[in-house]
Amino acid sequence: MNTLYQKLFDFFSIEPKDISLYTAALTHASYKNEHQNENIQDYDRLEYIGDSVLDLVIADLLYKQFPNERSGFLSKTRSYFVNGETLSEISQKVNLLDYANLSKGELNNTLDRSKLLEDMFEALLGAVYLDQGYEKAKEIITLIFLPGIKALKPEDLQDPKSHLQEVLQAEGKGKIEYRVILDEGNAQNKHFIVEVVFNGIVLGTGQGSSKKHAEKEAASDALRRRIQ
Repeated sequence: MNTLYQKLFDFFSIEPKDISLYTAALTHASYKNEHQNENIQDYDRLEYIGDSVLDLVIADLLYKQFPNERSGFLSKTRSYFVNGETLSEISQKVNLLDYANLSKGELNNTLDRSKLLEDMFEALLGAVYLDQGYEKAKEIITLIFLPGIKALKPEDLQDPKSHLQEVLQAEGKGKIEYRVILDEGNAQNKHFIVEVVFNGIVLGTGQGSSKKHAEKEAASDALRRRIQ
């Protein structure tokens, strides 16, 4: 047993059969390039299959949860749940970067790691599918996503930034800006605070592990304040 991944396996209740699949799922291409003399696989192929499994399971959950909705609603709702921001946040919650094999350059990268985290989570699902089978992958995905699916409200599906822009444009001309007022933490644990400003007036503030998420939270805050 690879004790390096034991906490991760325990979290998802996995008894691995092929450790190499999980090692590949947590290996960035840059690390593979640094070790070209070794037989190392990265997460590229596993991400592809994990993405497909995730889409299928979410589609199945939505089909059963909303028996009276049409395909357009189901597709839009799947996109709401299966997006880079959501997958990146899940990866952060389980600290996937703590297990990742990254090159020296990538380790020192202080830029937003959202895309890497998204890809790595999908690759991990791909590894689970190949190692444990579809039912185990479905169990993990259901455990993570079903509570949110059951709690979904119609307004959740509308992008808050687009909604806020429509509201403000209907009231008159002006410029909407999203200003980062705090950017702290390392690549593994970024934290942003953003305020949304219209014609020089701060309408709302939001925070998140990515600038994109913080902007959405700021827009949501602005919309809530206008309703109150």
